[in-house]
Amino acid sequence: MVMKERNVPSTEHIRQGYLNSSWDDDAELDFDLWLVNERHRVANLAIEKERKRIIANILDRVEDLNSCTKNDNCQELGQLIKSYIPEWMETE
Repeated sequence: MVMKERNVPSTEHIRQGYLNSSWDDDAELDFDLWLVNERHRVANLAIEKERKRIIANILDRVEDLNSCTKNDNCQELGQLIKSYIPEWMETE
């Protein structure tokens, strides 16, 4: 699949367009507040996506444990899951 190249405006370009179209004296402050809120919204979406990925990984490993037989090494799988916990708990 070939991605079509897009012209993505910079934040400064958007800010200038917003300021040019606004008659309010506080337009720049309003824009900055909107931008901060938008960054928080996008960050929260990324956090939620990562949580869902982690939960899916944990559930996948739980399914592995549930399907263990006497011939499998379930203790090794349990230790592997335990080793993932520090990575899953990292926050930035």
